[in-house]
Amino acid sequence: SNAEVEDNMYASRLEQIDEQLEEVTASLESRRDRAEELEGALEEARHAQADAREATDTARAALKDLRARESDARNKLSEVRSELSSQKKLDARMADSSPLVSRLVGALGDDVTGRLGDVLEAPRELEGLVEQLLAGDIDALLFDDTSALERAGRAALDQKKASGEALLVARGVSGSTAAEGAAGTRLVDHLSVRAGYGPVVEALLGGYYVVDDLAAALSAPVVDGVTYVTPDGARVACGGLVRVGLDAGEASGALERKRRIRELEGLEPDLAAVFEHVSGQVVEANAAVEEARAAESDAAGEIARLEGERRSLLSEIGRLEQSANNAEVERVRISKRREQASEAVRAARPRVDERSEER
Repeated sequence: SNAEVEDNMYASRLEQIDEQLEEVTASLESRRDRAEELEGALEEARHAQADAREATDTARAALKDLRARESDARNKLSEVRSELSSQKKLDARMADSSPLVSRLVGALGDDVTGRLGDVLEAPRELEGLVEQLLAGDIDALLFDDTSALERAGRAALDQKKASGEALLVARGVSGSTAAEGAAGTRLVDHLSVRAGYGPVVEALLGGYYVVDDLAAALSAPVVDGVTYVTPDGARVACGGLVRVGLDAGEASGALERKRRIRELEGLEPDLAAVFEHVSGQVVEANAAVEEARAAESDAAGEIARLEGERRSLLSEIGRLEQSANNAEVERVRISKRREQASEAVRAARPRVDERSEER
């Protein structure tokens, strides 16, 4: 009958709706599980981004500090190198103040092994005294042996037009010995002399003995070949020949200058090493900053990816929920219409039976 056909139609549609609801419900469950996973992943990504941002800030602060230290090291190294260069130029200019000495150094080359002022050091309190005693001889030219000394002497004598004078000394020169009965201490015992040059210094300064003051010098025993000197510049010979003052002429300040050069030469490699080390740390810190920035960028990219997927997923969940709601509404509507149709069939059944009987 038509009623049965209509009922079957409703039943088939309800079955389709149930299948659709089952599929939508399964999809919703899967999407909601994935949404929950995304929330956890987003939380981890945000923590990773915060950690990366903190690491970047820490790396930047370390880099800033290291750059300041690098700048300080560079400035100190530059200052030392600049002063060292200036001191060496001044020392060379003062050492060659005698035209004769300057020409000999240029002509003799490697025969000259050094200058007297470069092979001895005096205590600071005696620098002025030693400079005064040596005067121009502080730049005496040194030679390894008498053959080199002889060549130098001949070359010097050939320099007829060069003014000034030069002291030429061989390392094998005979140094003086300690004088018996002299007061005080030998000046040479207060000096630091490069190995091999002791006899040279003794030959020039071996006759000087250091006493405390002028009174001690005047009361000291007279010893042949001995001159008593005091730290403040008095020189006493023969028990009453006194010379005072520390004017060393062009040699004034030479030992102090050479001492400063040695100090700077000792500082320069240490400061260079510090600068090189800090510069290496700056390179490493730069790399650390870049690495932290990359990690922060990766974390931001991951967050953007996850949020994009999450937005898409929530939109899909909303669509599926709407689809499920529509199917549920349709299911209720179809079920109601099927029930109404069944009631109509039941209500019409008596009339159908009467007509059948009448026939």
